[in-house]
Amino acid sequence: MVSCYESICRVHIKPTLGRAKLQTLTSDHLRALYRDKPDAALAPRTVNYMHVTLHKALNGAVSDGLVPKNVASAVKSPRPKKPEIHPLAREQARILLEAARREDDRFEALYVVALHCVRAATRTQMGGRESGRRDARREAHALGDAHGLQVRASQKRQRRSVKLSGGP
Repeated sequence: MVSCYESICRVHIKPTLGRAKLQTLTSDHLRALYRDKPDAALAPRTVNYMHVTLHKALNGAVSDGLVPKNVASAVKSPRPKKPEIHPLAREQARILLEAARREDDRFEALYVVALHCVRAATRTQMGGRESGRRDARREAHALGDAHGLQVRASQKRQRRSVKLSGGP
């Protein structure tokens, strides 16, 4: 992680702010830096890393008495936009699982569980979730039966797990 911060400083921060004196650095300098970087085709997360790096470095400068305040605190951290997730349609999910089975894909069980979790999350968001452990167990067994997988549920120390295997 240190090399990541070093790279951010060397590639992004130093070329823009490297000549500015620490005492003359203002929040406007940082805003301009953040504003210009997305135009340079940088990922929003990288711009956020730049802010975090500057903020921590300036906190150190304040602690050492080099500057009276951290100008990065006055600047709102750029937030990366979260991409909208489009879950697979029922037909697409069916095609994926058939292909995984046909190709004997070692991640078939993972795909089954992931699709089941998305389905359960979607149902929960829509307010139609069945309640109770019995319903969850029944769904897990039905899911395993539908895909030729053996399902064994166990409870230890208040944790529940569902074990999937390819056969008996």
